[in-house]
Amino acid sequence: MSIDFGTHGSGYAYVVVSPHNDDPRTRDKNIVVSSGWPDSPQRTVKDLSAVVTNAAGGPVDWGYTAKYRWSDTPANRRAKAGLHGFAYAFKMALSPQPETRSVPQAEGAVDLDDEPALRVLVAGMLRRMRISALSQIRADVGEIRERDIRWCVTVPAIWSAGQRQFMREAIARAGFTDVAHVLLGVEPEVAALYCLTTPGRALDGRGANTDFTIMDGVRVVVVDCGGGTVDISAYQAQKRHGQTVLGEIGTGSIGGALGSQYVNQQFRRQVLTDRFGAEVLARWEAGPQRRLLNAMEDEWDAVKAHLSVAFGPGEPPQITSNPMLEIPAPLWAALPARVRDRLTDLADDERYLRLTSVEVQALLDRVVEPIIDLIATKLDEVRGESDGGPIVLVLVGGFANNEYLRRRVRHRFDGLALAMRPQQPREAVLRGGVHFGYAPEQIWQRRSARTYGLAQSLEFRPGIDDRQRLIIDHENVWRCTGRFKVLVTRGAPVPAQSCVVAETFPTLRNQETLELGFYWTDKTDPQYVDEADVFPLNRMLVDIRATTGLPIRQRAVRLELYFGETTIRAVAINQRTGAKAEVKMLFDPLFANIRHGSPN
Repeated sequence: MSIDFGTHGSGYAYVVVSPHNDDPRTRDKNIVVSSGWPDSPQRTVKDLSAVVTNAAGGPVDWGYTAKYRWSDTPANRRAKAGLHGFAYAFKMALSPQPETRSVPQAEGAVDLDDEPALRVLVAGMLRRMRISALSQIRADVGEIRERDIRWCVTVPAIWSAGQRQFMREAIARAGFTDVAHVLLGVEPEVAALYCLTTPGRALDGRGANTDFTIMDGVRVVVVDCGGGTVDISAYQAQKRHGQTVLGEIGTGSIGGALGSQYVNQQFRRQVLTDRFGAEVLARWEAGPQRRLLNAMEDEWDAVKAHLSVAFGPGEPPQITSNPMLEIPAPLWAALPARVRDRLTDLADDERYLRLTSVEVQALLDRVVEPIIDLIATKLDEVRGESDGGPIVLVLVGGFANNEYLRRRVRHRFDGLALAMRPQQPREAVLRGGVHFGYAPEQIWQRRSARTYGLAQSLEFRPGIDDRQRLIIDHENVWRCTGRFKVLVTRGAPVPAQSCVVAETFPTLRNQETLELGFYWTDKTDPQYVDEADVFPLNRMLVDIRATTGLPIRQRAVRLELYFGETTIRAVAINQRTGAKAEVKMLFDPLFANIRHGSPN
């Protein structure tokens, strides 16, 4: 069972485990994808990621129902109706970048800068998806115990360990029965699995297309273009133990805040400001007219998915559409006469807003150009590092359906990579999450996103380490405090089931808990945990009461750290007793890192 909690929309998909579905292509044909959400203006696989809250901050309604109930209830009657707040696209409130935090919409009593309140909303959305999915699967196949379901919740590849831990905590609050076995699926990674199991259409820059299947040796660059973020990751297909699997290549995922919501945001800021005037628009944004502006944005969002694009051999694609958007009657009536006259002249009609093809292309290029730059960076990296078969470039996600984006990518990278269009680009992450949950071993290797290590007191190096860092332990050994003990370097290959081993000791005989500082950096050879561009990730707590009082050298703890999974996991082994225990990882509050400008 896969749950895709997205910026714009959220949904689920599932397949029944059976010998028949062990074949990936058969399995994909049998996947059931959510659809038919209440109050949705059209049949869609995702409900809107929106919520209306009550006075206590708890959810009242979700999705399109929440959106319309909030917008259709007059502001002065909402409290009496039990509607105190509204939030949309609140997934992006988890991001530390200031530009991403401008996308979420919060009205009324909702405060997306309050981490506990945000956790309630995220957990509530996951709970809503979980309950809806359980209801459908039980209606389809009969009664099933929840512990017999393997869940996969997808997250962006560029999310930090702290953001993934936030999702882990939200999953625990959402009522899943066996939280430890809920998989986190990386969005471009699971989308690559979907593309591996289903043939797509390969297109060149001239528009010719053929069927294409990813085979052994093919290198796949996945560009996941969602509502809020763009994630780019690279993988290579290879045969292992009789099946085709994927191993990550390159130095980890890259991406940024370049989703389709930013195009909508610029439409609002630039086009509506130009047409209505900054003063009028600001007043409307703060008043009841905001819901009508939202309706205009919705119309623009639908229009931009079906723009006409002209292209020819060797010529860059150009948008030729001059779309017309209807201006709601109350807004038209409230405009000054001179503004109405100007809009009528521009559109050759009353109550319409006409955009020129030049304007539309400029709006899209605000995100399309940076996306193309990121793809070029990843392709250079893949070509320079890995031998193998052809490079296939796959666009997935809702924004991947934008014809202008697709044509620009094909034109720019024609001859460098084969552009492949999956059968269902909008459903690639949902379906891929099902494939990952069914057979997680299909991802056999990942790359470490960063250099990770521990803060340790290592042997002092005369002439290298500053004497101010010198300490002498209870056994008279000279040690240097605050050294960065590298466990894995950025871009290093880490097989999914492998672990990195580190041995550590307490500093006191009577010490009952070992607290280890865990750090990250993009450097490959850091020396100290307090040097520039080194950041704390979390603290790891290990219970060592079983060896209290013994000499320090007899109190060794063996740490096994797993960097090849979608979240970092650690196991501690008492070297004297052999006892194993999962290490408790304590992350700083997510918003503390946002405020300080360094993601964890």
